[in-house]
Amino acid sequence: MKRTIVALGAALLITGLAALAAGGTATAGSGTAQRTAIVPREGHYEGRDLHQNHIRFYYTVRGHMENFRVNHTVIGGAPVSGAQWQHTCHPNNLCTRGTWVNGRPAGQHVRGYWSHVGGEHAISWYAHWVPFYGDGNHGLF
Repeated sequence: MKRTIVALGAALLITGLAALAAGGTATAGSGTAQRTAIVPREGHYEGRDLHQNHIRFYYTVRGHMENFRVNHTVIGGAPVSGAQWQHTCHPNNLCTRGTWVNGRPAGQHVRGYWSHVGGEHAISWYAHWVPFYGDGNHGLF
């Protein structure tokens, strides 16, 4: 009985690791891994970091994240490629990085980190797309 449970657990672990290695997600009932491309949605994103600070930024379809803020502190922007922006530091000695992750609806959920230049700790954050009902000037958001 123990051997059967261990064998079943190992098979499930290997199947899950194979799906992750393939870069896809398993779909219910399909039994196969499926590669999914995330297309970021243009617009405003808001969320919180690990310390409950307010995170917000704007993403343009031109492939740029703009106006990343932690509470009222503007950190800056970064080019986006492949549904992510790499570790980017700014003249204010603050850095960000982020990746769009699978979620529903697709293309509207982002996880990342922000930190001080040379800092030992990066602070994780999560944000999601939000409708914006302002004057259309995302620079003031």
